[in-house]
Amino acid sequence: MERIHQLENSIREREAAADSISISYEGTPHGTKISDRTGTIAAELADQKDRRLEMIAEAWKIRDQVETVILSVEDPIRSRVLYDRYVQLMTWDEIAEDIHYSREHVISVIHSRALQDVGELLTESYYDHMV
Repeated sequence: MERIHQLENSIREREAAADSISISYEGTPHGTKISDRTGTIAAELADQKDRRLEMIAEAWKIRDQVETVILSVEDPIRSRVLYDRYVQLMTWDEIAEDIHYSREHVISVIHSRALQDVGELLTESYYDHMV
């Protein structure tokens, strides 16, 4: 996600640079030619936008995979804690309040066991693909 934010900042900078460059005309009244610098910036901007879209698509794919594993956890409280933390990006305090457990219990007991469940699911999945 950090790389996506970096690309978004770079895109904004390139767009600002492109906006500040004036179009240069080549002596003919029939057309305009954008300077090489503007063309270069436009090409770099397009490349960065393409990379950003590819990274966003990959992030969504990974998010879907994570969500699938989380929703495969059988215990509904454990699954909910994982979902709220890693999909909804809730804080531990928000999760604890939401499910009516102490923050410490959510982290040290429920979350720990939920991670063990995920480990078992991933191990089973790995071995299923090996057979």
